[in-house]
Amino acid sequence: DGRRIIQSTGTFDRKLAEQIYFARRAEAQKVQHGFQHEKIKLFEFIDEYLELYAKHSKRTYKDTIGKCDRFKEFFSRNILLHEVTPQKLEQYRIHRQAQGVSKATTNRELSVLRHIYSKAIEWDKCTDNPVRKIKFYSEKENARTKYLQDHEKVKLLNACPPHTKKLVFFALHTGMRQGEILNLKWADVDLKTRLISIKHSKSGKPRFVPMNTDLVNLLKSMPSVSEYVFGTENGRPQWTNYRKSFEGAVRKANLTDFRFHDLRHTFASALVMCGVGLKTVSEILGHATTQMTERYSHLDPAHKLAAVEKLSRGILYHI
Repeated sequence: DGRRIIQSTGTFDRKLAEQIYFARRAEAQKVQHGFQHEKIKLFEFIDEYLELYAKHSKRTYKDTIGKCDRFKEFFSRNILLHEVTPQKLEQYRIHRQAQGVSKATTNRELSVLRHIYSKAIEWDKCTDNPVRKIKFYSEKENARTKYLQDHEKVKLLNACPPHTKKLVFFALHTGMRQGEILNLKWADVDLKTRLISIKHSKSGKPRFVPMNTDLVNLLKSMPSVSEYVFGTENGRPQWTNYRKSFEGAVRKANLTDFRFHDLRHTFASALVMCGVGLKTVSEILGHATTQMTERYSHLDPAHKLAAVEKLSRGILYHI
């Protein structure tokens, strides 16, 4: 590529220097044409990836660091990029499953590693991406539709301390993701048009979430002590400030296997059971496709019955 590299052979012997030169040039050519791998350690390139790319390009930078830490916990410190094989990746998946990690989480971790290798290839650090050679887990069986009945919503809200109660109420009335709620700023809330603007969503596309009267009244009652809706005087809110009180409220309300994200399912389920179409629900939730929303379709038998009943005209057929 026209680059000139100057290195010392470490000797004044002309013949020996020539032998060292030709040997090093042969090694460089093997690397250049893919016949030999550069001896680059996985850990070193992960750090390079985080510093040069993820830190400046990924909104989920902190989350990416966490996933990279999982790789460093499993793989040998001295393992080279080309030594990570599909077999070792299968071992990594088995290891994570044994730790009780979900298949969906394992897929998210491997997708980060897959992108790390894509960057390594782009930066001429290696020639192969081992992650592309394994099939990701199917996540169909992981799809949860855990949701609360109306009386369970009341029990949960009553079990929450005041600051957590507002957060839960907000989630139940918007279906927004935990990160979207905690990152929400007052500047993105328009009480006149009753719209919440989410500029950065999981799908990568901005969207607007409508607010009902109850939610508008809640927001009007909340003091603005930070640029963030649920912030404090110290600034941006953290989930750690709410996690213990939320989990305590779940136990107090006698709810089993219930997570904060299930409030989003509860919101979607309630809309579907009120007869709201799946396409509308999908747009409010910010799903990339309606396939994610179709998990709620079984919750609206009355709406489907009303649809087919439109064909009935009281005509008696004799067979």
